[in-house]
Amino acid sequence: MINFKFSIKKLYVYILLSSSIVFGAFTFVVDSNESIKYTEENSDLPSNNVHVIFIDSNNVKWIGTDKGLSRFDGNWINYSESGFFKSNVINDIAYEQGSFGNELWIATDSGLTVGAFGVDGITGATTYFPGDEVGSTIMDWKVNHVVVDGFNNRWATTQSSITVFKGNIWDKQQTAADANGEEFAIADVEITDMIAQDAAQLVLIATQGKGILRNRFNEVDGISGASTYGQPWAAVNTDVFYAIAVTELEQWYGSELGAYMHPELETKSEWDLYNSEDGLIDNKVISLYIDSDDNIWMGTEKGLSIYLANNKWFKHTENEGLVNNTVNHITSDMEGNVWVSTNGGIEKFTDIPGIEFNPNSIFMKELSNKFLNVYPNPAVDIVNISVDNTKNKNIVIELYNMAGVKVLRETHNLKYKGQPLAIAIRQNNIISGTYILHVSGESFKSSTKLLIRK
Repeated sequence: MINFKFSIKKLYVYILLSSSIVFGAFTFVVDSNESIKYTEENSDLPSNNVHVIFIDSNNVKWIGTDKGLSRFDGNWINYSESGFFKSNVINDIAYEQGSFGNELWIATDSGLTVGAFGVDGITGATTYFPGDEVGSTIMDWKVNHVVVDGFNNRWATTQSSITVFKGNIWDKQQTAADANGEEFAIADVEITDMIAQDAAQLVLIATQGKGILRNRFNEVDGISGASTYGQPWAAVNTDVFYAIAVTELEQWYGSELGAYMHPELETKSEWDLYNSEDGLIDNKVISLYIDSDDNIWMGTEKGLSIYLANNKWFKHTENEGLVNNTVNHITSDMEGNVWVSTNGGIEKFTDIPGIEFNPNSIFMKELSNKFLNVYPNPAVDIVNISVDNTKNKNIVIELYNMAGVKVLRETHNLKYKGQPLAIAIRQNNIISGTYILHVSGESFKSSTKLLIRK
């Protein structure tokens, strides 16, 4: 790999050029990918500790850091507590186009600020905080997250409450119910992310220890909740979550165990876990983004993983040139470029970065058939699979060819220990060859080599 670096008005552009180089389980590919880094050292970014980036309909980037808010459209404008804010620590940003025009809702360490803005930047701002004159229900000075849903409800979270504001109506929630229906205080759990799922008329709220809260709001009933996603009713093995991404009904949740994909609203079924055994660089997923090509970008404290729609994995860390391994936030601009916020600055990608990872190498390296009996092997027409584990009801069966391409995926419901499950080889048009059979349940993953002869 060759790095060329040149300066344009304090902006360093890193052009990474590479041909494919195969080394062990990895394939180095960049495809003449261009990546641009923005840091304190090479730009007017006020701090390398970047929490969030919001990109508006004019493709202007609004950047939240621990030293203020920046507006970037090729030129930098920085805003600090001496101007529109009571605190320089910007935790989250949301957008609303309302009757007053374009507005940014900004979560800070000293209240919730709404700023009107035009083509030249912020033109005015109001901050809501505990005890303010308008009677807001903001309970704490530090506001961690803010979301404006598709119904113009403005949601904010603090250490002790969830607040919603619409028109002149404020409401707050200081307790919630976990998956078992047991009430707990919001102050006793850390809220780690919040996102609107407008297709379901819900706001999803990730917590450390109480699963995923699902809230809705109307002016008559105030805040109400759908059933919480969590143990033991959802098919997840943890209640510790850090990040959420959604497209229509499909949801992705970053957890301490990896990234869960849930394609529907029903609580119990269809939860798929992607973790380090599949190709994820680290199981603790702290940020998530789904790009326009349905690729899943997963940020961790050890770098960036990308799960492509064609089932390939890429990883990108400081070793491959990532500006910093702690990935706080991921988004994309109007041109499809992906912007990654880290503890060491910002990096913009025009293509999938990093190292291609073949999931087949994981299965071969950590091959285990614990709990698993597969027969006959070699197989001709039918493959029978017996899972010797009573704790796993929903079983996912995946078949990969030796190029690492998934050729089959089925979900089965296990009714009793040792129940045989069958794959119809001819019916699924699976050709002769060597495959990796991967079987997973709520509490295990097992793999084995399978020969198919026809």
